[in-house]
Amino acid sequence: MEKLTKEALSAMTQEELIEAVETLQVKIEALQKENQELKHYADIGKKYEEHLKTEVTKLVKVVEGESSPVLKLVGRADIETLQELEKSYREKAKEELKPSSRQGTSQEEEEITAEKLKNMSYEELLKLREKLAKEVN
Repeated sequence: MEKLTKEALSAMTQEELIEAVETLQVKIEALQKENQELKHYADIGKKYEEHLKTEVTKLVKVVEGESSPVLKLVGRADIETLQELEKSYREKAKEELKPSSRQGTSQEEEEITAEKLKNMSYEELLKLREKLAKEVN
């Protein structure tokens, strides 16, 4: 469609003007629909960005503590940087929180299975209960 200038509009017939207006109305409706769709995806993007910022903040605090300088950068980071930080600090947090070699228990201690529990005596079950209660507290 040509540009609708004052001169072009005055030279058009009534039928041409009606056709131009109808064409413009169809285009406006299509653009409004596209605009709504884009707003929807923008909202999703904002929510994802906030989620990433929350996750990165949480992971940085676990790995480096509350006074980490990285925390100041999280608010200004773009999505790609946040994704990289999240991946990196998730791995560091896994390492940080990885259980060490069975602290406070003997190396000879065996895994407790349902079968072993069924075969334990009452006294053994009481001892196990006391031991687990101590570990929890």
